[in-house]
Amino acid sequence: MLTMAYIGNGKSTNRYHLPFVRKLADKILVKTIYQRSNSSWPELEGIHYTHDLDDILSDPEISLVAICTPQSAHYELAKTCLEAGKNVLVEKPFTNNLAQARELFEFAKSQGLVVQAYQN
Repeated sequence: MLTMAYIGNGKSTNRYHLPFVRKLADKILVKTIYQRSNSSWPELEGIHYTHDLDDILSDPEISLVAICTPQSAHYELAKTCLEAGKNVLVEKPFTNNLAQARELFEFAKSQGLVVQAYQN
């Protein structure tokens, strides 16, 4: 079972990720969703919603984090998650520039982790 979390609780998470991932409940568990502020999206049963990013970063069960935030936050959040030992899936656009993307790919590889751009 793959246990994952989402950073961001907006349209992308709720329309383009969760409907498909939740159909694979026998293979993927969405454990936690981090949101900076309260969201207008309804909370789904069985998922822990939090305003504390450390709930994801310090959870040893979570092995994959999907980042669904504005582009300006992608690089920093991806790097933070990789540093915490998490595999990362980043919404497009992946980063602000090629140098940031290269750095993330190289760091992930050096840690035995995967970082990937999301494209549905």
